[in-house]
Order: sequence, then structure tokens, then C-alpha cells
Amino acid sequence: MSRPPPFGFFASLRQVLGELWWCKETGTIPIVFFTQDWVYWSENRPNNATNAWECFFEPVSDYSITDLFDEDLGYLEQCRILDFDNARILPCPNRRPARFRNSHIAVPPNVTLTNRWPDTLRGANLERGDLHHILHGLIDEFIKVKPAILDKVDAFVDAHFRRRRMIGVHIRGGEHNIEIEGWHRMARAPESLYCREIDTYLRSKADANIFVATDNTQTLEIFRQRYGDRVICYDSQRSSSGRAPHCETTGYEIGEEVLIDGLLLSRCDFMVHGISSVPNGSLAFQPDLPRVDVYEKYGRRLQWTLAGKRLLKLKRPLPRRRAE
Repeated sequence: MSRPPPFGFFASLRQVLGELWWCKETGTIPIVFFTQDWVYWSENRPNNATNAWECFFEPVSDYSITDLFDEDLGYLEQCRILDFDNARILPCPNRRPARFRNSHIAVPPNVTLTNRWPDTLRGANLERGDLHHILHGLIDEFIKVKPAILDKVDAFVDAHFRRRRMIGVHIRGGEHNIEIEGWHRMARAPESLYCREIDTYLRSKADANIFVATDNTQTLEIFRQRYGDRVICYDSQRSSSGRAPHCETTGYEIGEEVLIDGLLLSRCDFMVHGISSVPNGSLAFQPDLPRVDVYEKYGRRLQWTLAGKRLLKLKRPLPRRRAE
């Protein structure tokens, strides 16, 4: 599978899990191959990787892309999916057809390629909460995080998580407004709503610390000012411009940092989060983690907040009447 930008790390993982589900349902052997278009690609390929995906995870099967194509691996990393025989590419229903299709790499008849965003586990009869358990089963079967990354997660847990209960908090920065308002028709949840849920938990678990995973320096500072030394965070790149870090810089390091943040959230005792692929990924690793989604709990209020905000924008001062 080839993966173009601009999606974040856990959105890419969710895409892979959806296709792994499809592979299981159809009896297809999966190969995950992310080209250098992926924002977390790195030229030096850490962790003995043969492509960008394998910088972070072990191969999902015993096959590699070089078993299928008589091309140099470095050349394949530079290709896009439309460089392959288009007749062997699964259509992507939620994207516009590409205008230019310059396919020049033949694809064996028993091979299918895709970079689509899959439907939510096609064919699965999902009840509320079942999705994370199904994704967890796929992770158990196919997804193995590289040992060097797990060592960093375990070291951080040993240093900070062992002595007290830990509240995990994931909150996106201001750049998230576009998705929340445009896709979900709600105003962005302010930090105060996350703090309300944290304070509720602290009333019964007063000694708990707070692990904050955020892409925004201002948001982290808000929590530090309110909770002081209780706040713990992983040393990650964060943005002060309001944009997501992966929109400002690329490479392996930023991918490793967000993966570690997501895995650390899954090790917490309780999680407060919003709409994002990161906490959804954490719940795929630990589906029984107690949690509060502030958009689920306060969604109606946030819908009214956005409606009022838009109404104010629509109001215009009445034109002055001319003096007779």
C-alpha cells in the first residue's frame, strides 16, 4: 500500500487496520509499503527498516514488495500508487479520480494495490464500543511495534507511571478547529471542559498525576498553570502556530513521538480526550481503558456554541436611512 500525505500518524495506522480487516475477510496476504510521500518517511530508515512503515512496525506478513516487483527498493520508494498498473488499484470512493494516470509498472494478476481510506470495517455488525475491540484484535494479530520504540515507552512508564494513578489527556491545538467545525458541526471544546473531567476524577483519586499529550505549546502551558507539578509530558515537538506539527515538519522523529504519546495514553488509568485519531489509536491498543470523550458528553452544548458563533457573523448593521 502506498500512502500519500497529509494525514497524521494514527490516521495512517487506522487506514492500515481497515485494510488488514479487508485482507482477513478476503483471504488476502497483506503487505504494507509506505513510500517517501508519507510525512514520516526518513532517508536513513531507522530500526533496520526497508520502508517508512517498517521504521515503526514489524512487517505484517512474510512477504515484501520486492517479492512482487522486479524493481530496486529505492526506486519503489519514490513511486506513487498511480505509477502502478491502474487496473490493479482498488477504487477509492471518497476521493476524486486522478486526472493523470501515468502507470508504467506492471502488477502481477494476483496482486491488488490500494491507498484508499476504507469504510468502517465493511461487513462488521458493530455495536457501540465494539470497533476498538475489533481493532485491538487486528493489532494483536498483525501490528508489532519496533522494540526500540517500546523500550522508550517502558522506560517512561517506569519513571513516571508506577508510583501514582495517571490521567491521560489528549487535546489537539487550534488547527483542529477546521475539522471540528467543518466536519462535526461543533465548536472546538475549550481546555476548561477537559479540566472539568480531570477535576471530577481527582475528587476520588486525589493523588493522580496528569499525562498531557498535545501538539500545541499553549495548551500544555494552560494545564501546567492549572495543575503544576502534576502535569507530565513526553519530550515532543509541539507547535506554537496553531498548526499540527506534521504540517510544519516531516521525518521519523515526529512520527516516533506521536506513536509514543499514543502508547503512553493507552497505559494510563483514565483518559480524557476529544475527536482525534490519536486517542482512537490508544483505545485500539487498550480498548477497555476508562475514558470520557468531551465531544460525546458536551456535544449538544458545542453545537449551540458554533451556531451562536455563526449567527453573530451573519449579523450586519442595518443601513442608515437617508435624511429626507
